[in-house]
Amino acid sequence: MAVDRQRGGAWFGSYGVDVDTAYHLLFLARGRHPILMNKLRFEGSWANRPRDVANLAKVGSKELERPLNWQVVPITRDWTDWTDSPILYISSHIPLKFTDDQVEKLRKFVESGGMLFTQADGNGVAANKAFEDLAKRVFPVYEMRDLPESHDIYTILFKPNPKPKMRYVSNGVRVLMVHSPTDISAAWQLRQEKTKRNLYEFGLNLFLYATGKADLRNRLASAVIPAQGAPGGGVLRVARLKYAGAWDPEPMAWERMSRQFQRETDVGVNVSTVELDKLDSEVGGTTPVNVAHWTGTASHTMTAGEVAAAQKFVEAGGVLLVEAAGGNADFAESAKLGIARITTESLSPLPLKHPMLTGAGQAAAEDLSTPVVRPFVRSRGGTAARLEYTRLGKGWIIFSHLDLSHGMLGANTWGVYGYDPAYASSLVKNILIWQAMGMKE
Repeated sequence: MAVDRQRGGAWFGSYGVDVDTAYHLLFLARGRHPILMNKLRFEGSWANRPRDVANLAKVGSKELERPLNWQVVPITRDWTDWTDSPILYISSHIPLKFTDDQVEKLRKFVESGGMLFTQADGNGVAANKAFEDLAKRVFPVYEMRDLPESHDIYTILFKPNPKPKMRYVSNGVRVLMVHSPTDISAAWQLRQEKTKRNLYEFGLNLFLYATGKADLRNRLASAVIPAQGAPGGGVLRVARLKYAGAWDPEPMAWERMSRQFQRETDVGVNVSTVELDKLDSEVGGTTPVNVAHWTGTASHTMTAGEVAAAQKFVEAGGVLLVEAAGGNADFAESAKLGIARITTESLSPLPLKHPMLTGAGQAAAEDLSTPVVRPFVRSRGGTAARLEYTRLGKGWIIFSHLDLSHGMLGANTWGVYGYDPAYASSLVKNILIWQAMGMKE
């Protein structure tokens, strides 16, 4: 972009001010269109189908009635440069040679809310093994499995017939990686949108799943929040509770949340991992934990030590925030049983006019008295979005059966039974502010 040739709002070049200005404005407008997929460039055969995503984006623009772009991104760049699209596409027909640092970049991209889509070009056995191995390196605690034919990716808008076989990795909240063991992008490359329409439909469904069927953000609207400087208004402490189970589905949720909180309040958030059965050790002292976050994606039966530690923490004035990540029903049910062991007081719906939600009298807090849920929740007929709470000693237990963790990432992935991402982040911010200001009724 020839910025140095711009004067008075117009561009001056060899074709005349009118033509040059029109061209530059067209470039700027086109450059803001949402990115369907970023195609990863790496050492090796990364572009066997050089026009596959370009042709898919062209068909997608027509089918979705919204201009879509695509682009190539190099693996040598920082992972934050890949986040202008929710999907990073990797394909090859030979084994991959990613370094540990490059694998870490892929992991960070996914943990920030993105999704990998990989393909074995030419249906090669070696390529399929390479991508299975890559999945183990990027997601060592999760298993790659066959994508069920009932999965929303196959039905979110189009109903591809036949359904192409896929493999996938999930953290229990969302799909982290989809792998095609067959060469579906060859049909995109050859522009076979009529004879192999099902493969185009699958590609567009994948994009809609990753964007959550929400308003598509332009490529300049990144969800990444950079690290903040030293806070000027003090520091709060948050404990992420660890236990023998699926306690950490979204590892970067609190990192992004702490940056957002500091940006909006000038107060820092010191986030640490604490064993659930040692939460009582965080009571008292000069820097006690303000809020402890207990979440998960599977059923967990609390041990006697975990119950006792949680009791002591809440009785001393702490806030225990309990959340079913992704809206997981198994965790929600077991967590409620755990809460019943912590206190004999039953959970009650939090009044919508409670200061925690209205932000009344609390600087930087927002009015959240009208809950906002994701389109996925509404599509399933779900409208109930009330927090529940109970008191114990000086402290509170707050329970959410809707997802907050994935929302704190600012990601719109479909299939997450939770609050709208912006609302989820603001809700957590309000809880932190409310606790820090004395938990007013």
